[in-house]
Parts: sequence; C-alpha cells; structure tokens
Amino acid sequence: MKKHTGTKVTAAIGDGANDVNMIQQAHIGFGLMGKEGNQAAAFADYAFPRFKDLRRALFWHGRPYGLRLNNYVLWCLYKSVINATSKYVANFENGWSGDQPVDNLMMALYNVTFTVWFIVFQSVYDQDVSFANYGNPDKEETSEKRLRFHMSDLYVYTRYQLSMKKFTLLVIGYDIYALFTGWALYYIFYYSSFPGVMNAEGQMYGYYAFGLFGTVACVAIHHVQVLMNTRNLGPVLGGFLLLSVSLSFLTVWWTSLMKGSSLTHAMY
Repeated sequence: MKKHTGTKVTAAIGDGANDVNMIQQAHIGFGLMGKEGNQAAAFADYAFPRFKDLRRALFWHGRPYGLRLNNYVLWCLYKSVINATSKYVANFENGWSGDQPVDNLMMALYNVTFTVWFIVFQSVYDQDVSFANYGNPDKEETSEKRLRFHMSDLYVYTRYQLSMKKFTLLVIGYDIYALFTGWALYYIFYYSSFPGVMNAEGQMYGYYAFGLFGTVACVAIHHVQVLMNTRNLGPVLGGFLLLSVSLSFLTVWWTSLMKGSSLTHAMY
C-alpha cells in the first residue's frame, strides 16, 4: 500500500507483536499498549494507552502543530522581506551606494533579539481551538461535543491549508504584501521628514536616522501583524510579547551606548 499511494502519507496502528513489521514499514506508526504486550508500542513512533487517544493526537496535536509551523515560516519570511525591502529602497534613493543605514550589530540582531522570539512563542502557545475548553473527552464540560463544528471537518480544512498549492500561494501573497509594506515604510519616512530631520540644535540627522526609524518600524509592524493573527492571547503569551518588545528596545539602547556606533551619531 505504501508503494502505490504516491505522495500520500500512510499510518499503521497495532497493539501486538504481529503488528511490529507493519508499524515499522508505514510512514507513521501508532502502537497501543494492550493485552498482547507492549511490543507494538516499543517499535512505534507514537504510543498510546487507549485507542481513542489517537483522535487527540491527530486533531489536537498533529493538526495544530502543522498549522503553527506553517504560520511560523510565513511570518519569518514576512519580517525579513519588509526589513530588506526598506533598506533596498533606501539604497535606490541613495544612488546604489551599498551603504547600510544601520550598524552591523543591529543588522545581525534583527533576527535574533528584535523579531524572532514572539513568533517562536506564538507558534508554541497559540491555539485556534482551545484545548482546555474542548479537548478533554473524559469530561462533558470540556468535550469537543460542545463545539458547533466537527473536528474532522476542521482537520480536512487544515490539510487543505497545508497543501503545497495553498502554501505556495500564501508565500507569494506574503511576499507581495511585505514588498509593499517595506516600500511604503521608507517613503512615509522620506516625505514626512523632507528635507531632513533636525535635532534641537538645528543639526541635520544623517542617513542613519532612517536606519533607526526603519528598524523600529519593521519590528513594530511585525509584532502588530503577528498579534492580530493570534487567536489565544493569554497571560503567558502576553508576557512573551512584552519580553520580545523589551529585548528590541534594550538592543537599540545597547547599540547607542557604543561610541563607535553610527547609531550614536544618529541619536545624539
């Protein structure tokens, strides 16, 4: 069956020693700890004490994990494209000088302390359907029977969302959206600050003023977009959001303290 199903993923479920070979040959093997022993569970990818736990693995663990991983890739792509596009347009207006409007430290830490943490935490803690409210089949008040739809239908819809065709369309859509956002970000700064940004002494800020504005704006846009697509914002995820934003400001402050930093000359 595995050889003749093409690109489809096969799963095997067994509870005895006679099922071990079948479990090992399938793409994913599920072993039940039953009366025939634990041989099937020992050789399986996933082991369950009860057969009905398979429903929990598919609907409440596998499906949300695939969806969150899909969203993680898309948001990582989005945050990188808006940052790169704003810097690209800045070089276009700067005669293709190749000069970066931000320090190397801020450029390197953009994907380390500025943006990645909230996506990671959101990918771990976000839930499109609350497991605490609907994921426990042993209690009537927390059973999925209280939902107005069937989890099997949501599972089918999620498989469509994770298909290669849909994912390709999403990547193209996110790229176009990010390109427009980065382009608009630069020209909003360009025309709002024309002919330049001046400090209290009337001195004109240089090229690095946009670098600071552009980086902070990219971080803010990224956090707002991910927050708008978060379905389960609780105290834990809200705390990680504050941590991510705090790390961004701490990185800017830390960079500004370095005397050789171009950011120092853009701020003081």
